[in-house]
Amino acid sequence: MAYQTELLPLLKFHLRRCHFLKCVYFDFNDKLGRLEKSKSARLRKICNIQVVMSILYCFVQFLNLCFRSYGMSDKLQGIVFFLLVLIATVVRWNQASESNQAIQVINSFLHFERVGLTDTIPSRITKSRIVKTTQAFI
Repeated sequence: MAYQTELLPLLKFHLRRCHFLKCVYFDFNDKLGRLEKSKSARLRKICNIQVVMSILYCFVQFLNLCFRSYGMSDKLQGIVFFLLVLIATVVRWNQASESNQAIQVINSFLHFERVGLTDTIPSRITKSRIVKTTQAFI
């Protein structure tokens, strides 16, 4: 039960930070043990405004790369950061859409681990060095 015991508390912790920043509109329902969309219209509006601001920032950054007279090394560095911001914006844009694909994936993992793996996995599995290193890195 690694997902519910190790990743879910970390997800809840990060969800609290995201709620403070108002950048996601997912809530964790403790009664059902699942993620669901927030019912707050104000939170959705703030998230959508943040997405529009990210799109505008990408557009201005693209124009800056195209029409400013930078050297080749500066343009290549700018392209890297532009691509990072563009990818983050696309991910945020997808989250702001009406589909809840990210929630469904996480809920599927939680449901599969709760229902499908309760009898098949021993209660305590020892962690390898790679798993411990990855956890320390994250």
